[in-house]
Amino acid sequence: MKKKIALIIILTLMLAGLSFYTWQHYKVRQRYAVVLNDRLSYGEESKISDLVTSSENIELLNGDEAIDTAELGQQTVTVRFRQIYTGEEMSREVTVSVQDITAPVITVLHDSEQIVKGQTIDLLPYAIVEDNLDDHIVKKLEGTFDWNTPGTYPVKFVAEDASGNRSEADFTLTVVEKESDLTSVYPHNPDGYDYKLIVNIHNQTVRIYRWDGHDYNDLLKIFTCSTGDSTPKRIGTWKTPVNYRWKWLFGDVYGQYATRIISTCLFHSVPYFENNKPDSLEYLEYNKLGTAASMGCVRLRVIDVKWIYDNCPIGTTVIIKDDPTDTIPVQWLEQIDVNSPNRGWDPTDPDPNNPWRK
Repeated sequence: MKKKIALIIILTLMLAGLSFYTWQHYKVRQRYAVVLNDRLSYGEESKISDLVTSSENIELLNGDEAIDTAELGQQTVTVRFRQIYTGEEMSREVTVSVQDITAPVITVLHDSEQIVKGQTIDLLPYAIVEDNLDDHIVKKLEGTFDWNTPGTYPVKFVAEDASGNRSEADFTLTVVEKESDLTSVYPHNPDGYDYKLIVNIHNQTVRIYRWDGHDYNDLLKIFTCSTGDSTPKRIGTWKTPVNYRWKWLFGDVYGQYATRIISTCLFHSVPYFENNKPDSLEYLEYNKLGTAASMGCVRLRVIDVKWIYDNCPIGTTVIIKDDPTDTIPVQWLEQIDVNSPNRGWDPTDPDPNNPWRK
């Protein structure tokens, strides 16, 4: 009798153990897990499988399905999958946020410059900025320097897009006491023409190339400009014949620091309503820089056109072309606030009376 009872107890325990094991195995087979990402980068090729950061015991059914990341914002995406052990198909909806997480790209044409004490130059054209989304990226210079105090000043080009993505690039400005203190002197063209200018109608830019001792291979600056309907008629290679401090222009307006390219096509500032009146700017036209807005001339900011006037002697080569293969983007310029009392002035004009400078 005792043996019988012991056998029953053993069988009962074995049956309980088998049942427990079977139940545990069943639960394991039923268990699955999927963790989904709810953030994607704007403009990147993405599919459903990119949302799955980890998974267990599942098989994705629509992993190759593309997700549209061409617009910022939220969208609902359905993830379909199959439980591997049971074969049960199920789905889960996830709200995906498409965000711009890509910082602007800063390309520094020259990472340093030397000037003699008291000189001032516009450093911003030494760098160009591109962004995957925003066309209106404003670059600026951060750091402290003094044009009138010799020294080495480490500064930074900075660009930030509308989503707060920020890029920095180092730049070094060296101010020396006198010209003989310059540690490196750029070679001069033996004919006296140290620069060649290329105007590209396609992307509204003026490139400045510097003589490197052999040819004009050194890209120094890129200016944003405005050409016009008749500019394509001037495509070709020209040599500047004359320049003017102030010049009457078609439409009974006037331009500063004008340099004739050929015939009626000139480099000049954005027009002014009055001659020799730098506070009479057509500010609405200034805000069109970067687009085809002139009658055929090449408009520039005062600081840019003055650079040409000051550094490019008569006889300088200018090439006008319409080249869609040029991938340099138009550099958006900060707009003039049309409600500002300073709106009649070009913000870049070095005139000491310019209220933007105060």
